[in-house]
Amino acid sequence: IVSSIAASLGEYSWNVPSTAHSTQAVIRITYVEDPTFSDLSDIFKIKLLQVSSPNGGEVLQSGAIAKIKWSSQLVNNINIYYSSDGGANWHAVASGINASSGSYDWNVPAGVTTSNAFVKVVDASDSRISDTSDASFTIGALTVTAPVTGDIMQAGKTFTIKWSNNGLANVKIEYSTDNGTNWKEIIASIAAD
Repeated sequence: IVSSIAASLGEYSWNVPSTAHSTQAVIRITYVEDPTFSDLSDIFKIKLLQVSSPNGGEVLQSGAIAKIKWSSQLVNNINIYYSSDGGANWHAVASGINASSGSYDWNVPAGVTTSNAFVKVVDASDSRISDTSDASFTIGALTVTAPVTGDIMQAGKTFTIKWSNNGLANVKIEYSTDNGTNWKEIIASIAAD
């Protein structure tokens, strides 16, 4: 962990490696000047629970399904939470999920939009073991407001396509003449606002 530290400090903050998981872990502290002078800690566990997605920078669609992913070792079940306000308040997503599955299909709540969302996974049997997204992600909304049912366009003429959005920088616009089976690009990217 460290080759030498002043004994008078009496403590050391160790960043536990994500590869170190065990049910038989111990710490040894040794006097640097006499390697026979040492002591061992009691046996303890090192568990791994780490969010991998969404982990910061992603844009999820409000009202759609998004996959929450994590890595775990020595954790049986987890509870999943999300925050739309930077972690000030947490809302339950699911509980008692088998940790070894590594993912959960989250129905992102409709009507929720934010650029300050986080996901948190927590060991269901020990809330001290948890992880949160490393950085915020966005939950955005996008709704086509024109054309709507009943609109009629004339080939060769201009029609103004309209939408509302929250949290999106750019959008791509396409059209289909066979109810969405095949798509043709109108514009590859345009500012959403």
